[in-house]
Amino acid sequence: MKTYTIKEASGLFHIPQEYLKRAIAAKRLPAAKVQNNQHVITDSALEKLLNDGIDFTSLPKIPKKKGKMPEHFRKRIEELRRKKAQKAA
Repeated sequence: MKTYTIKEASGLFHIPQEYLKRAIAAKRLPAAKVQNNQHVITDSALEKLLNDGIDFTSLPKIPKKKGKMPEHFRKRIEELRRKKAQKAA
């Protein structure tokens, strides 16, 4: 039994990484999480998924995590907004 990371499986089977992540999140593709939070997928699980003919576009989208913006970026954005407002006025 061979195992693949999401990146390896994506390249080998020509499936976008986002679709594989969505299939894992929807529990349609069994995967194990290993070090560095990488998912490992077996070849038999991928084969089964592809033979079943899953419609990847119907899987729910994974919401992106919004982290806290670094202070220097936030200040720069505020500065640019102020300048834009001054030009418009």
